[in-house]
Amino acid sequence: TTGESPPPPAEGEDAPGEGGTENSQESQEDYPNQEITFIVPYSAGGGYDILARAAAPIISRHLPGQPPVVVKNVTGAGGQIGVTEMYRSKPDGYTMATLSGGSVIPQIVGQAQYDMHKMEWIGTLSLDYYVTAASLNSGIKSLEDILAKGEVTGGLTGLSTLDGVGSVIMAETMGYKLVPISHDGSQEATLAAIRGDVDLITYPFNVLLDLILDGELTPLWVSSP
Repeated sequence: TTGESPPPPAEGEDAPGEGGTENSQESQEDYPNQEITFIVPYSAGGGYDILARAAAPIISRHLPGQPPVVVKNVTGAGGQIGVTEMYRSKPDGYTMATLSGGSVIPQIVGQAQYDMHKMEWIGTLSLDYYVTAASLNSGIKSLEDILAKGEVTGGLTGLSTLDGVGSVIMAETMGYKLVPISHDGSQEATLAAIRGDVDLITYPFNVLLDLILDGELTPLWVSSP
């Protein structure tokens, strides 16, 4: 949720502390009194979306009056569009978003339209171990197979995301050439791997586990501390 100061009042409206104080206090006292929007900056069906939809009813249950918490998928630019929409929303407690660790990367390189220092942080939804898996069509079963190919394609959510940055770092560290192919979300990238459109994907354990157990992807390694 954004911690920015509210925008200046429109003409004819009371500025905070100029006659609107009583209404403001009443609004705070009966919060929440309307639907809360929970923005997921990635497509439906992916790991962040699944976590948000699991958390939404729990958040509602622990708020006064149990207001509806509705998940809204806002995709694009590796998650930046959704985070930016939350950041620019009215700071009234009715809009929040789930961010990945990769959300800090655009700000580090000066491409973000938001400032993470000006957000109010609520909590952590998960701590993820990432798994790299290969498409069955690729014939890859080990790092040695990748090195033998020399060049492989990698499905990722964007170069500014954790799976994107992680994939690039792994390729450089392990000595193979990665051709990154961006998708709108982890679900699309995963489907691309299952179809054989890309050779590798790297996503959280919970996203890939069932597909690995069902034999639809070949597990290669786990990235963890």
